Amino acid sequence: MRKNYWLLFILLFTVSFAVVSCSDDDDDAPIVNPTDPDDDDPEWIDFVKTYSGSSLEIDGESSQSYQSVTIAESSMIDRADITLKNIIPETASLKITGIEITEAGDNDNFEYEFSATGKVLQTTVEIHGVLSTEGNTKVLDITVAREIDSDIVNTWVLGGNDLISIYYVEAENGDQSAMINAMLAKPLNELIASRVDDVIIDFTEDGFIKVAWVDTDGNRVSLDDILGDLTGGLFAFDIEYFVDEDNGEVTIAISKDISTLLSLASAILPGIGDVLDLLEDLGGYYGLTLGYVAEDGITFTINKELVVEVVPAILGFVGEVEDPQFQLMIMFLESIVEQIQTGAVTDFDVNLHFTAES
Repeated sequence: MRKNYWLLFILLFTVSFAVVSCSDDDDDAPIVNPTDPDDDDPEWIDFVKTYSGSSLEIDGESSQSYQSVTIAESSMIDRADITLKNIIPETASLKITGIEITEAGDNDNFEYEFSATGKVLQTTVEIHGVLSTEGNTKVLDITVAREIDSDIVNTWVLGGNDLISIYYVEAENGDQSAMINAMLAKPLNELIASRVDDVIIDFTEDGFIKVAWVDTDGNRVSLDDILGDLTGGLFAFDIEYFVDEDNGEVTIAISKDISTLLSLASAILPGIGDVLDLLEDLGGYYGLTLGYVAEDGITFTINKELVVEVVPAILGFVGEVEDPQFQLMIMFLESIVEQIQTGAVTDFDVNLHFTAES
């Protein structure tokens, strides 16, 4: 019996020694906690979310209900992917990947920040954001800057007697451009020249359009001035644009919040609702796309499909104009629209030719 006790004691000692020896061999092995998957998460992981409404400011102002910015973890380690929704006119959704998010300094309210650059069409988009915590809410303050690289960036002047030309083709008689220019374009050019010396359009590098004209007395008047006079200085808005060089198109855009104000201003600006109906929904903007050619200045083209839509809108917008010559041209345009719709006119383009301001 005593022998059996000794055998049991030796067995237990041997097993204990083996277990201790194995534990010692593993002392240098890394310790992995399978229940904690966040060990490798970046420090800014708590800011991964979609920002909108009160949690999002864009260029120092409250965001619109249709705008948002989403911050997500990137496939690149410790980097983020950021998606802008309905913030720029070029696209409803712009995703910039592989962005580094860093600590924003000593200010406790501004915890992290980022800067990044994206590209869409001829526009470079630069963003800078600051992520912070207000109470229990994560918030984002982001600035967005656009820079357009195109021949269209310039100050252009529409003036002289050849500012408008028309390409006109009839189904039966072929190209009748010479006739239509003599009957419509020439008197239209003369009418404009009798009212203003120049129409000036500035396509700025940061994506805005500034419109002005010089009257026959030499006074320069801007579109902002006119809107201010009409609304007692209460109403103004920005006109933006972007360029698609591959398709030879420029799109003129206004933000959706501005279009809402324009609709409300229909009592002051008759027919503005009809003009707004022409615009394409771009997400956070409404836009009107024109063809263009940059050669010996720049020429914008209104094609026949757009003419069919534009002429009725213009009629509502301009209201009753007493000038007999103007009324005659309007009747002529209405007739052309009917012929386009019936197929009697197969091609009709209105070309506006601008030269660079000297």
